[in-house]
Amino acid sequence: MVLEAVANRLFFLSGDKIGEVARMGVDWGFAALIGGVGFGVVFGLLIVLAVIIQVTGRIVNRSSASKKTDGAGKGA
Repeated sequence: MVLEAVANRLFFLSGDKIGEVARMGVDWGFAALIGGVGFGVVFGLLIVLAVIIQVTGRIVNRSSASKKTDGAGKGA
């Protein structure tokens, strides 16, 4: 039922213009806004992820470096 309504909106399925594509205007300003926000969100999330990975790497390196110095002094 929904698919039929979409098809009726996109194509003229009655009258003289059977099969002709309906002319629909595109609001390019709104399309650019949606695209810009989408790209912004993606790059923002990538930056946040990069920062989280860098902080995690520093924490792991500190903990592994402290374990190496503690173990070397006690074992020898």
